[in-house]
Amino acid sequence: MCVVTGWGRLKEGGERPLTLREIHVPILSTTTCNNFRHYSGRMHTTSMICAGFNNGRIDSCQGDSGGPLQCQNKKGVWELQGVVSWGIGCAQPKFPGVYTKIYAMKPWIRTEMSKLRPKKK
Repeated sequence: MCVVTGWGRLKEGGERPLTLREIHVPILSTTTCNNFRHYSGRMHTTSMICAGFNNGRIDSCQGDSGGPLQCQNKKGVWELQGVVSWGIGCAQPKFPGVYTKIYAMKPWIRTEMSKLRPKKK
């Protein structure tokens, strides 16, 4: 299971929370997410991952975009795996949340971060 945290709506069209919220969701295979019952090939599999439950009920929602999807690696260390990106509604059956895959963005992140280094005098 992975953890998503955010200040997004508690349900589609609903209120925003007064406190930071967290949900626990499993990563789903890109094959499952991209099949005809789910996103029908709309997911860019090299840069996106999806997480959630086939029956819906638990998901990120409007206002959570840009928030973290954190998962434990094989050594038990928490890592940032994704960033909340998009989905169809919130917690809709057969439409889990879609996240930008951090690993796919690693070269771009390194390039941008290197621009922030102080210049040597």
